[in-house]
Amino acid sequence: MPRKNLKLATVLLSIFKTPPRPGLAEKRPTVAMRATAEAHQVAQSVGISVKGVFGQTWAIASLIGAVGGILLGSLYGVSYLLGEWGLVVITVAIIGGLDSITGAIVAGLLLGILEKGA
Repeated sequence: MPRKNLKLATVLLSIFKTPPRPGLAEKRPTVAMRATAEAHQVAQSVGISVKGVFGQTWAIASLIGAVGGILLGSLYGVSYLLGEWGLVVITVAIIGGLDSITGAIVAGLLLGILEKGA
């Protein structure tokens, strides 16, 4: 693995793993996202644009996915075999649960052990 790619991956990971600044949980966009996740109709009744919040959420998720793809491509190279990573990720998400980080970690470890053993 080239050293330049490893440095790029380290920089990008450090940017995305930086904890948010204090008080971010009380900011309007964060409160709007949390309210929309809890109850769409209640959020809409207090003036939150539910469609706007969904758009922001998809944009953030797309950005994180793009950064993940850039990191994966820079570390392992871009080829048609990257589709296999996507299948593994979907399998881990389904087995571990879409709303459980701990479940995803456990499922990822179990799938890794099964792949190495097979």
